[in-house]
Amino acid sequence: MTNMCSYVKEWPTGHEAASCPDEAPFICEAAEHVLGGGSLRSISAKWNRRGIPTAYRNEWTGVMIRAMLRQPRNTGLRQHRGVVIGEAAWPPII
Repeated sequence: MTNMCSYVKEWPTGHEAASCPDEAPFICEAAEHVLGGGSLRSISAKWNRRGIPTAYRNEWTGVMIRAMLRQPRNTGLRQHRGVVIGEAAWPPII
């Protein structure tokens, strides 16, 4: 089972969610799906059928997909308390 970590701000070890190597392909898949005209609900349903859980081992919802896709870290930006504070140390995903 794949571990999605995009909905977690920080792992207990202190690593940021953006450093999760399993996350990028799913973010790209969701972005391509939505930009291609697919709905947030349909990508969440697809992931739930495939058994891809959130970091908290829950099922995905359209609201969660939207929140994941809107994260500045996906474009290589760092955020602190909701404010973009500069470029991140990791490369952009989308």
